[in-house]
Amino acid sequence: KPVDWRVRSVRWGQGTLVLALPWHRARSDLRRQATALGILSLLISGAAAGGAWVLVGKTLRPIDELARQARDFALAPVQLVESRTPLQPTSSDMEMRNLVTTLNQMLDHVYEAALSKERFHTSASHELRTPLQALSGHLGVTLARDRNASEYKEAVQEAAVHTARLSKLTKDLLLLNQVQTGDRVGKSERVDVEEMSDIALQRAEKTIVARGLQVVATWKPLEITATPSHVEILLGNLVENAAKYAREGGQIGIEIDPVEKTVKVWNQCEGNQFHSLQSQISNLFEPFYRPDTARSSETGGNGLGLAICDSIAEANGWKLSVEMRNQSFYISVSF
Repeated sequence: KPVDWRVRSVRWGQGTLVLALPWHRARSDLRRQATALGILSLLISGAAAGGAWVLVGKTLRPIDELARQARDFALAPVQLVESRTPLQPTSSDMEMRNLVTTLNQMLDHVYEAALSKERFHTSASHELRTPLQALSGHLGVTLARDRNASEYKEAVQEAAVHTARLSKLTKDLLLLNQVQTGDRVGKSERVDVEEMSDIALQRAEKTIVARGLQVVATWKPLEITATPSHVEILLGNLVENAAKYAREGGQIGIEIDPVEKTVKVWNQCEGNQFHSLQSQISNLFEPFYRPDTARSSETGGNGLGLAICDSIAEANGWKLSVEMRNQSFYISVSF
């Protein structure tokens, strides 16, 4: 039987050394070793894949359970937010606990925003419906029978009052939305706060005169870099609010502190009004909130003035604060 030899010759002194090896045996051994290595590689790869599958499954199972909890919360009605159960850790790992804590904090913010939005829509619908119903009812009664010119004039004047209230409400709603969404961000420039305070007083002059108020102005020069319309609206609303809710025949004031870059707007309060406001401070900047509904009806307020101020301050990084002392109500804005 022929044998496959591998031959190597090497010169050795005066002779030649010839080395020969039967190659078929070595080749057979190499094939067996290669086959064994291939099978071993497949076994190792399979074991590694199986181990990885088990490990990944064990790792992701708590994540899947957490995702299921989050989906259940996402599908829950907004009305059930306050009674919802927080996400629960699905393993004892510290990383999982930290993740669940962070997710619960995020969900709290999301749900609070959803509740706030729902309250806003409900209040806005009510506020819009009230003047529309009054206007519709008044016109219906007026047109129910023939009337003389004087009666028609009175009806038109009454309709004009409701229309003006509705117009102001829609304008304030639009402004509030623009500020909150960033649509009303103009070009920043140097703004004279004294000048803007004077404009605010001029806007409120009619209310100030009608209620016999005395203005106390403590002004010092102050300039800031801001959107002029934001400063004008903010100070205008604060002064108008002070004039509307000040004690009849009392005082309102504006204090400008250039060192602290702060403006304080204040008004004197009635005794019972002062104590009532102390318990309502946390709600004053909520949209449509009125601390004195009777006074709001008299002045035509819609409860959006301070909410707009709060949104403007937040959009610009300013700080609004409230203080009650000496039978007076103070709102400060720090630029």
